Amino acid sequence: MTENKPVQSNKILVEARGLVPHAETSDMILPPLDCQIPAGSITCLIGPFGIAKEAYLRALACIEVPAAGELHLLGNACTYLSPEQWRELRQHAVYILRDAPLLSSYNAFLNVMLPALYHHLADHAQVEEKARRLIQETGIQCDVSVLPAYLDEYQRRCLAITRGLMLDPDVLFIDDTFRQLEHEECQLMGNYLTHLVRDHGLAVVTSTFDLTLARKQADLIIFLTRKHIRCYDSWQAMLDSDDEEVHNFLSNAMN
Repeated sequence: MTENKPVQSNKILVEARGLVPHAETSDMILPPLDCQIPAGSITCLIGPFGIAKEAYLRALACIEVPAAGELHLLGNACTYLSPEQWRELRQHAVYILRDAPLLSSYNAFLNVMLPALYHHLADHAQVEEKARRLIQETGIQCDVSVLPAYLDEYQRRCLAITRGLMLDPDVLFIDDTFRQLEHEECQLMGNYLTHLVRDHGLAVVTSTFDLTLARKQADLIIFLTRKHIRCYDSWQAMLDSDDEEVHNFLSNAMN
């Protein structure tokens, strides 16, 4: 099975031009998004408009066809994908749901192995070896022979990400990475995601209410409000912004 990929920080994996997701209600107007996301980078979608963060994340991941605009994901024009191309894309652009739903009837270790076994990416022994290595990289200490119900939220979240990594993706889309995690766990998760980006050459794109990752490791911050979108290439650039909504959001988030 594929080992760590070389980092190609200049290779654009995700490109959006005037991308507008479908709104949940007819009276909701979402602004267009323009961005480029390279390999070996962390992108955080933040802001007070919670519904929009998930909608834009799903659109960027090509989970749903956008209402308007263009999306190129891993070199594919997503508007014109055939069902076969879409299935192939899903192995290289992995979307991890907010609730990290590991299958309750299988133990944690088998949960991690399932995607690689399903897609016949290697024989069972190779899949098992890779699963053990990736679990070790998370740094979590738990008994992976137990059912997910016996693990804590942080352990389940790490294993859900590990399960996605079994497909050797180029980009990980993670919905609400830090949901229900304690402060120390947020720090650990941020370090783990940074490891995946810097050492594996992945792009990580995540929506989040917690600003830990955006503040310390983000290469692109996409700030979403009901009226507009602002993109910043660093936390400092966001702090230096003269946008009143940005300052109000940061003031409320820090209090």
